[in-house]
Amino acid sequence: MANNAVTATEVRDIVIGAIEALVLPRFDEHDKRFDALEADMAEVKEDVRTLKEDVSGLKEDVRTLKEDVRTLKEDMRQVKISLHDLQGRVQNVESDVRELYNMVAKLQKQPKGKLAPLALEKLVTHTHDDVLLLARTVGVRMT
Repeated sequence: MANNAVTATEVRDIVIGAIEALVLPRFDEHDKRFDALEADMAEVKEDVRTLKEDVSGLKEDVRTLKEDVRTLKEDMRQVKISLHDLQGRVQNVESDVRELYNMVAKLQKQPKGKLAPLALEKLVTHTHDDVLLLARTVGVRMT
């Protein structure tokens, strides 16, 4: 009779052989998957780093834009104040010019003589000064 008894070493070798045949290929497959995941993770990390840099740049751009808007708002306030001031000056000049026309019209209607030439000269000089001031304010050169 043949001894069909299997020794412990043979059982161990069979189990190890079965594990190597069945389990190790699965481990190899999992290793490949993990390698692919690690590569994907490295790409994701690089993308996140790039996005962080982009966001940082955008934050700086937004900060600069906010400063520019604040400056523009202040400039607009100053322009409005200047325009309001200029409007008042223009109205004064218009009033002075109307007064000059009225005085000239009155002088033309009256007989020739000495009719307040000093007051007329003063008004003309004052109007001239206003016009020069207005021209300087708006940046017009008058010669």
